[in-house]
Amino acid sequence: MRIRAGKPENSQTVRQWALRGRVPKEGAKPSYIWLDGNRNPRSIYYLEEDTREMTPEEDAAFKESERIKDEQRKEHMRKMREKKKCKSVQ
Repeated sequence: MRIRAGKPENSQTVRQWALRGRVPKEGAKPSYIWLDGNRNPRSIYYLEEDTREMTPEEDAAFKESERIKDEQRKEHMRKMREKKKCKSVQ
């Protein structure tokens, strides 16, 4: 059995850093890459020293994209509830 080193304790994904108001620096190397079963990158992690504070424009763009994703998730869940309700009535 091969043991693969785990991700560094203090590393975070791009989204996790963005929630804290930080983004990876230009040209920063990831500290860890989580691969899926097909060996495709699934999650990319960075250390804090490889990130920088977001500009106000980056922060606003991130918050807007999160708002849109949240609305899409809510709409999807609403449609799923409606679909389930229709099946239970029949």
